[in-house]
Amino acid sequence: MQRYLVVVALFVLSMITYIDRACISSAKDPIAAELGLDDSAMGLVFSAFALGYALAQIPAGRFADRAGPGIALATVVTAWSALTALTGKASSLAGLVTVRFLFGIAEAGAFPGSVRAIYNWLPADERGRANGVLFSGSRIGAAVSFPLFAWMLAQWHWRTAFTILGAVGVVWVVFWLLWFRDYPKQRVLKDEIPPFAQITVSEAFRSWPMALAMTQYFAGNFTFFLCLSWMHPYLKSEYRLSNDQAAGYTMAPLLVGASAQWV
Repeated sequence: MQRYLVVVALFVLSMITYIDRACISSAKDPIAAELGLDDSAMGLVFSAFALGYALAQIPAGRFADRAGPGIALATVVTAWSALTALTGKASSLAGLVTVRFLFGIAEAGAFPGSVRAIYNWLPADERGRANGVLFSGSRIGAAVSFPLFAWMLAQWHWRTAFTILGAVGVVWVVFWLLWFRDYPKQRVLKDEIPPFAQITVSEAFRSWPMALAMTQYFAGNFTFFLCLSWMHPYLKSEYRLSNDQAAGYTMAPLLVGASAQWV
């Protein structure tokens, strides 16, 4: 039973990850207006996150393997929650780009750490479904972020809204540290990996299956990141929609993506 609670905790984390990641799209207009930024500058802000996220993926995975998923996830969630709050403190383009770049580096540890926890806690025949649940949480979190942040912006200044979101991640960390252990009391029997399957990182990058996986992921993320960043402001501008209306339409492809993760 406890291993399923681990999956639930990681599902919630996945949602928090993408709520924090996508909320800046909803806040694009008030941020740009207050800081005097045009669309090119905001594109730089959106890209800064993606660059930091990409560069830190492999180091984050290594950190999760060495430190264990308990400490690794607590560390990165604390870091990106602080940087979410600091997004609300930015007063210039340079400061905003720097914060979002560091935010991307911190968030890069979310899925490597989560996958490591799934590997430690679940037998091989349950890991695929658990990863599907994990990734569906990312799409649901992204979808929820748009109406949620539209509501928050109606209640508070955008700077206050980012501070509140940062506090949510800290609550998750407290729960995680008090409850989670890197391994269950009865260790899961691991699959024996044949010697030929133990390859180096450079060999993995030269393999044909890895090339196909990276191509697929590049194509998928190209579309996904457009949904996370520009779709909401584009719908508002092009079709003269309100914040709430644009949020509703932006949710649609993300929710479809979430349902596909369970198949």
